[in-house]
Amino acid sequence: MPAAECYPGSTRLRQDYPSAMETALKRHDELLEATVHLNNGHVLLSVGDAFCCASARVDDAVEAALAVQLIEFMWVHRTE
Repeated sequence: MPAAECYPGSTRLRQDYPSAMETALKRHDELLEATVHLNNGHVLLSVGDAFCCASARVDDAVEAALAVQLIEFMWVHRTE
């Protein structure tokens, strides 16, 4: 599953809020790496907020991709 995820506006946010974005990017990376590994995948490369991942089985790749999308949805729509 080659996949890359890049969030619009993240470069600007990094420029305007470097400390907060460093913390957020660290958490982002932890969540994505854990999700990929839990679904039997491997992170091949990460640059900024973009990830390139691979899985030996298609169903593992699809499950990882869906889990990442669910995490993103829940993060965006969370209530505080």
